[in-house]
Amino acid sequence: LCVWGGGGGGGGGPYFECLYRFFLLSQSDNLLSYLTVEETLTYTAQLALRKHSSEAIHKKVTAVMVELSLGHVAHSMIGGRIFPGISGGERRRVSIASQLLQDPSELPSYLISVENSCLPFYIYIYIYIIFFILLLLFLFFLFPALRAIADQESKDDLYQKWQMFLTYIIHILPFSIISVFIFTSFLYWTVSMNPDPVRFMCFSAMVMVPHIIGELLTLVLLGVVQDPNMVNSGVALLSVAGIMVGSGFLRSFKQMPVVFQWLSYLTFQKYGCELLIVIEFYGLNFICMGDMIIDQGYPGALSHYTQDFLPLYAFLPALVILGIISFKIRDHLIRR
Repeated sequence: LCVWGGGGGGGGGPYFECLYRFFLLSQSDNLLSYLTVEETLTYTAQLALRKHSSEAIHKKVTAVMVELSLGHVAHSMIGGRIFPGISGGERRRVSIASQLLQDPSELPSYLISVENSCLPFYIYIYIYIIFFILLLLFLFFLFPALRAIADQESKDDLYQKWQMFLTYIIHILPFSIISVFIFTSFLYWTVSMNPDPVRFMCFSAMVMVPHIIGELLTLVLLGVVQDPNMVNSGVALLSVAGIMVGSGFLRSFKQMPVVFQWLSYLTFQKYGCELLIVIEFYGLNFICMGDMIIDQGYPGALSHYTQDFLPLYAFLPALVILGIISFKIRDHLIRR
């Protein structure tokens, strides 16, 4: 907040003074359309300042309206879709005023509290969850057309459907590997992850698996399900379920019920997230040590770091076998 005045500075000259205060506010324009600005802020203050008197609440509301230049619309209705009211900018200021009435914590205090909560762990978890979902929701635009051609040509005994399935995998595999390395090269170095070439190669090898698994899982389901949209929805649900159970995003492994602990061993997300956490945090020092983060969220991940690659990559041949079985079933059903 900057103020320009005259006659108040040293020697009677003009002065310019700034007071900087930073708050963490969440803005929302969801307001009751039939209330006035003053009524909206008054009701908010009555909820937030229950121990204060009516006079104190009125003074607080008046001060906030003056601070945000809402005095001229104090008796104007908020309005909405049915009837017009205040402008969009004024609605935004009303929502900010509602937050200020609740005495929000200043941003430096918030950052101090964040500093003591080992925030880097949660930031990277969110990043990993986001690109896990993006990699697994890969849409197949070409395969349904190829599947239709294979259905017709297999009726003519030119080849079997599972042979087309294997051919398609061999065809897309090099492109998938190249695309993953391009993706990981951009992601790893631009977001300043651990600058170790060996860790980068491990990171790329790990990210490659969920990408290929997403493709293989979709192909397997397309072998027995005709509708591609239903298949994509199913893959999305399976991926999200695996993330919830295996990644430790909602609960750490120790905090989960025993049933979900056993189920997590059947998800590739468990092994992938353990590898990601070890790759990024091993040997780093935060308010709480990087090794401590690994032990709390993924117990034993350091001791079986190399072994995690084995079950992770075992999902690939397992899905290939399932795909062959799926297309053999499809071939049998169509020939009947």
